Amino acid sequence: MKHLSSLLMMTALLVVSCQVKEVIGPADLSREKTEIIITASLNDPPLTKTEHIDYKKVYWLPNDEIVIFSAGEASKFTSLNEEPAKTAKFKGQISVISGLNDDIEDSYIWGLYPYRDDATLSDGLITTVLPTSQIGKADSFGDDLLITMGRSLNFSIPFYHVCSGLRFTLTKTGVKSVTLTANGGEPVAGKFSVGINENGKPVINSVIEPSSSVTVVAPDNGSFEPGVWYYIITLPVTFSEGVTFTMFTDEERGSKTINTSFSLKQGEISRSTEMDKSVPYYGICSTPEIVDLGLSVKWASYNLGASAPEGTGYYFAWGETTPKTEYNWETYKFCNGTMSSINKYNLTDNITELEADDDAATVNLGDMWRMPTSIEIDELLDQQKCEWVWTSLNGVDGYEVRSKINGNSIFLPAAGQDCDATVDRNLGTYMTSSLRTTGADVPFVEWVLAMKDDGRLFRDSWYRKAGYTIRPVYGSHLTNIISFADPEVKRICVENWDTDCDGELDLDEAAAVTDLDQKFRGNTTITSFDELQYFTGLTYIGRKVTYLGR
Repeated sequence: MKHLSSLLMMTALLVVSCQVKEVIGPADLSREKTEIIITASLNDPPLTKTEHIDYKKVYWLPNDEIVIFSAGEASKFTSLNEEPAKTAKFKGQISVISGLNDDIEDSYIWGLYPYRDDATLSDGLITTVLPTSQIGKADSFGDDLLITMGRSLNFSIPFYHVCSGLRFTLTKTGVKSVTLTANGGEPVAGKFSVGINENGKPVINSVIEPSSSVTVVAPDNGSFEPGVWYYIITLPVTFSEGVTFTMFTDEERGSKTINTSFSLKQGEISRSTEMDKSVPYYGICSTPEIVDLGLSVKWASYNLGASAPEGTGYYFAWGETTPKTEYNWETYKFCNGTMSSINKYNLTDNITELEADDDAATVNLGDMWRMPTSIEIDELLDQQKCEWVWTSLNGVDGYEVRSKINGNSIFLPAAGQDCDATVDRNLGTYMTSSLRTTGADVPFVEWVLAMKDDGRLFRDSWYRKAGYTIRPVYGSHLTNIISFADPEVKRICVENWDTDCDGELDLDEAAAVTDLDQKFRGNTTITSFDELQYFTGLTYIGRKVTYLGR
């Protein structure tokens, strides 16, 4: 995507006329509530405030509302102009302070657009909100989005831009919303505080309730008109790992990921012409039935993106939540075009399980669905719990997996994989949410379920860049909770190392264990302890890991 910037750092000069008591002296301060008229003038270059008419001019609109902070109070001022204008009058009441002095912080008059009844001023910081859900407007900024503010010791207040943004056009008809997501998790909207620097310009102090995504919805509950400019307003941000745009129609979604770092600067609007050009749109994933196999989790009746048990569904790269046409390192979301440039789930952050925002099942089906972990795949492969039979369903080859516990079953089609422009349908490859944590290829590979028609069934590790099918499991996304295949193992671990007493053992609690202290010795009911891999802090194992009666 090509980024062009247009400088927006313009000011709105507020000339305030009111009656002020005679100044007695710097320390002689008095306050009275006074109705005043504020005249707001737009200076060249003429782009500031509310309404973007032709990308070069911005006008105050009739009934625009601003906040004036004065004498510890916040007041609403409303524009009196009857049509869009470069100069507008605002009417309201403030407590005027007589005896203004440069050394008196309380003497400042602050202004904020747009008006919010929850906006506050404290210790020289205005707190307000940039909405995460915005309503678009053709060829203009959405209402009440382009935040500006300023302050003055007299009644002429220069207003400056606080935010940044992006304008875009689309090619597809029927798109109802567009979501911008920071790949690196940087805040782009939410509740924040902003102050004034030594040059009198706004500087964001902190983002109190951050959101790494913002969605703009088409106006009037309709759809965006192709070729027409619309705007996403954001906080100033540098996308260290790029950004992802997701477009939604009523029945489809498309996604475009930019892996390179770039910035949206304060007071600037970047642009993206034909944002969705060449972007494939896919049908929105339908919700499968829940199948209880008597295991630690319940399984979906068909693949993510399919509509029947024998359906292939969509291919997904590991950690990506939308399908695409090419699967390679150049198009992979979490790198800069090469395997060696992986920027998330790597040896630096040491995250080895997908977070909910990067779980394709969770994003597409909702919070109660997720991808299976490698341990849950091992449980499915356990021949003591499930029987695997190579068969055909409606002309599609695959495995029927029948529970030996309750007789229920699911069908896993041999749907193959897509990697480097090659689709291999000679095997079934099902992705897990787990990275492999040992070996020379860490962190480039994730665990998958591999199955072949010659009877081979195994958990293998393949490259994250490739597109694989997903068979979701049903259960809330517990990113840090260990899912134990054996309930007896879970009981012992929770009884001994559940330090936060939540009835679960998470990865941090497991990693803090240095010695198993013979807790498993002589226990003949335990059948597996694959979760031992999460006890990374063990300094001694030896003969003390003596479960299964040994």
